[in-house]
Amino acid sequence: MIHKPSIGILTCLVVGALTTAVAGAAAQGSASVEPAPAAPPARTLRWEFEVHGGLSINRNQTGGTANLPTTGTTVQGLVSVNTFAFGTGTSLFNGSRPQTSIIGLDGILSASPVTRNAGVALGGRVQRAVNDRLAIEVSGDFLRSHLAFRPSVLSGIEATRTSYGSALEHTLAQSNERSSASSVATLADRQPATRVVVTGALVRHWRHSSRTMPYVLAGGGMLFTHANALHATLAGSYRLGTTSYVTGADTVRLYVQEDSRAVVALAGAGIKQVLSRHIGFRVDARVHGYRNSLRTIVDVTPAMAAQSLGPTLPLLNVDALQFSAIAPLSQPSLTAVTFAGSGLSAHTSVTAGLFLRF
Repeated sequence: MIHKPSIGILTCLVVGALTTAVAGAAAQGSASVEPAPAAPPARTLRWEFEVHGGLSINRNQTGGTANLPTTGTTVQGLVSVNTFAFGTGTSLFNGSRPQTSIIGLDGILSASPVTRNAGVALGGRVQRAVNDRLAIEVSGDFLRSHLAFRPSVLSGIEATRTSYGSALEHTLAQSNERSSASSVATLADRQPATRVVVTGALVRHWRHSSRTMPYVLAGGGMLFTHANALHATLAGSYRLGTTSYVTGADTVRLYVQEDSRAVVALAGAGIKQVLSRHIGFRVDARVHGYRNSLRTIVDVTPAMAAQSLGPTLPLLNVDALQFSAIAPLSQPSLTAVTFAGSGLSAHTSVTAGLFLRF
């Protein structure tokens, strides 16, 4: 007798076969799929290039040493000077004419006569990271400001100018000859003063992982100063006589100089704000200190002349003062440093700029 398989047994056999086939296909498919490779790490950005601008604030140093040259003496009892505008020349004139004295330039020539105003700072920086905290920086800045005479200098020059002309005019009036005297001051005030400072520094960041990074820095470099045109000239003159006469010219020129280059020490601090992977913003303040080399220099140029169209040249003696063809401006010309600055000068630069990281 032949038995036919039941429907339940057939169903189980079909389901088992299908399950085995699907499992084999799945295993074969999973074995053929390889995992995706990992993304390479981002390259570390070690370089920064920055452009910036801001304000340069100068500390005006007033310390220094004064040394006025001798501007007059007596020769055989007569006053002999190269100027009446300052120094012993002023003292000798006032000793003979105390009632009409000259206010000398001594106080002006014995102190720092100028101030350097606040100005503009423009520049660039290149920085390279050494590690997560330290970086090396090279910076260059162009500084533009103005040098100007102190108000006390301007008022002092005017006092000398006024008293000089008045004193000589009253003195020459002692003669019966016609006479005249004058004094004129010319100034080149508030002149452009440009500088370039180039420095290297070690930068220490306080945080590296944050987008906001405060830092401090220290270093040094060189300061290059362009010559300035600041000067003042006081020109006194007199004439005694008409057809036959004697004249004198008393010219004093005051100007300032400083070394064209100086070594600077640098210290500062700031904060960086990273805006994106390659761009950031920085606010920075740094102080540059250097030796004060400002000098006050004076040029003195006396001159006398005489012309005779009559029997004799005019001659006037007032105590030890003699106005003639050979006196009183009979000393030679001179150039002297009357004040030499000392101590440390400094300027503070406060800037803001954008930097590029690469």
